Amino acid sequence: MHATRILINEDLDEFRQFGDNLHPTDIKSPLNRSSSSSVLSSSPCVDPFAAMSVTSISDLFIADDESVHCIVASVLKVNTDKGWYYDACKKCFKKLDTDGAIFYCSKCETSVPIPEARFRIELVVIDDTDPANIVIFEKDVANFLGTTANLLKKRLLRFLGKLFVFKVFVKLNKWNPTPLFTVQKMSCDKSIVERLTKSTIEDQNQDNCELTHLNGTDHLSATNDNSTPDLVKRFNSA
Repeated sequence: MHATRILINEDLDEFRQFGDNLHPTDIKSPLNRSSSSSVLSSSPCVDPFAAMSVTSISDLFIADDESVHCIVASVLKVNTDKGWYYDACKKCFKKLDTDGAIFYCSKCETSVPIPEARFRIELVVIDDTDPANIVIFEKDVANFLGTTANLLKKRLLRFLGKLFVFKVFVKLNKWNPTPLFTVQKMSCDKSIVERLTKSTIEDQNQDNCELTHLNGTDHLSATNDNSTPDLVKRFNSA
């Protein structure tokens, strides 16, 4: 007797490589025709932010090493001067070492005659508390822009002014006081942004009510929802 074993969402290298090699147009869900305004993922029916609460950027700077957080922030700038791609191995997608015109993959332990361009973009984002630099990679960039690295530069401005939800991985660096924030997932889906923003406002209102009760005063200022423009001015004048 023969049996077939089916693996669903298994954490295997073959699965991850297959997903990374897909073009954004290949992974659109037939159940979601209006996906042009949202960032697609290899599992379009799964909300990667479903079990997460929102963290402010100011709290992100004091987060634990290798922790993962969700932030809602607008993009202020695309740091193209930092570069927007890296030369990668076509097999494992790791960054290649270079020696003149020779490329070498230390993971696969082999030379690579023709490298593959893979997205790596640094964004400056801001919420009501602080700005921060975050890094996004191939899959999220390609899903949002709907293009390859070779056509990227002409479409980078599409990021500006957009409000996103970012799932951010925090990595501390003993040589640098500022943590490295790497995006694991991102979305500009309005329903996700509104749900997380609403829950944040409700939590803030609850905290304000508790503080008012403890202090015995009704003069506690409510959270100012329009503080972002001031932060933008402060950021631009710096």
